Amino acid sequence: MWRLGLIAARQGKQSTRAAGEDTLMVDYRWRVRLLAIGALAAVLGSSCAGPQLSRGEARALILKSEEFGRLRTATINLYWGPDHHSPANPALKAVVAKLGWVLPPDPSDPRKQPRLAPEFASRLKQNYWIYFPTGASQWPLFSGLVFDAARRQFVAVTGVAAAEAQESAMAEFQWKWELVGVAKELAEAGWHESLPSAEEVHTGQAAFRLYDDGWRLERIVF
Repeated sequence: MWRLGLIAARQGKQSTRAAGEDTLMVDYRWRVRLLAIGALAAVLGSSCAGPQLSRGEARALILKSEEFGRLRTATINLYWGPDHHSPANPALKAVVAKLGWVLPPDPSDPRKQPRLAPEFASRLKQNYWIYFPTGASQWPLFSGLVFDAARRQFVAVTGVAAAEAQESAMAEFQWKWELVGVAKELAEAGWHESLPSAEEVHTGQAAFRLYDDGWRLERIVF
């Protein structure tokens, strides 16, 4: 009997050991599976995040935007008076005369209204006259000349920050004004008042969103 009991005890230990080994094997297999699933999720997550917005792509999208290409206008006021002269802005009148933009009044014009050179007048966006005093003896007090003055010149993208979901991004960039046309000629002739500075560097921000066909510019602030 004691031999039978010993054999039964040995068989019990062996079955217990086998059961423990089976449990360890199952636990090991599940750990391997979980690691594989985690690795696969990481790969899929990185592939679903989409491409990051590069500085070069941000620059290209900003330069293509209508907002960045919009010109800035400026206005200069030419003061006249009944004698075709006013000391209010003699420096500007001297510059305008030097550039040949204003012609003397027509002798037959009782108001003695100065005339703009046709070539110069065609470059203006607007030209309006203010008269003083009212009545038959009125003369032009001043004329407002409105023209395109400057366009934005891109300097550099200084940083790109992506949202956590990688579906939107923000770029910070630098830009400055470049004088054009009438404004450039005024500056070269020595007149800078009312014109934007061509030396100052400005900072802007642009917001982007990732679509199925790539990144798009959604908002820009100068």
